[in-house]
Parts: sequence; C-alpha cells; structure tokens
Amino acid sequence: MFNKTGFENIIWDFLFTYRQFLLNGYLHKRVNHEAYEKNPATWNTLLLSLEAGTLLGLAKLLERNKDFGRRFDKEELNTISDKIMKIRNTHMAHNDLSKKTQPNFISTRKPINGFGYYIYV
Repeated sequence: MFNKTGFENIIWDFLFTYRQFLLNGYLHKRVNHEAYEKNPATWNTLLLSLEAGTLLGLAKLLERNKDFGRRFDKEELNTISDKIMKIRNTHMAHNDLSKKTQPNFISTRKPINGFGYYIYV
C-alpha cells in the first residue's frame, strides 16, 4: 500500500491526466475552426501532445495496481485497462511522425468506443 503522500500523488496524477483528457476533447472539437485552419501544425502538435499525455498518464495510473493490491473486480474494467496499455505500447513503439505532418491529420482521427480518445484509423 502507500502512505498519505503516495495517495495524494496518485490523486494529483489522476486529476492532471483527466484535465489533459478534457482539454484534448474540447480542442479536438474545434479542428474545423478558422484558428485551426490558419495554423494546423501548431494545433496538431498541441493536440497530439495532449493525447500522448493522456495516454501515458492513464498507463502510469494503471501500472500502479500493486499499490491497490489487485486488479479491478470486474473483468470488463481489466479488459479496458489491457487495451489502454496495448495502445500505449503501440503509441510508444510506432510514433510515426511522417503521418502526423500530413494536412488534416487530426481531422481523420476517430474516437475509440466513445471514450473521446482519438487515434488515427
């Protein structure tokens, strides 16, 4: 288990990751806005950074299952956790910058299972 400081760190990590997730979703809805069209390189960098931060933050939290002494009680949550870890591993192994520099790259990304997390498909 963990002490009070360790628990506070987990909460702050969760809140930071959650804010990245919300900000990414909010900004991604504005991909067709005039501001995006004027400077897509900056917006793509910002959105991809938020997306990567969210993914890495979730994975960091999920890797701490030893702090909690077990995995989730429901197998459905364990399956989602495993999928997030696989996406993280794929993201880290295949960070293909050539695709990310293409025009309208961000607008081609789709949400996964309605979670609001976007990937290139």
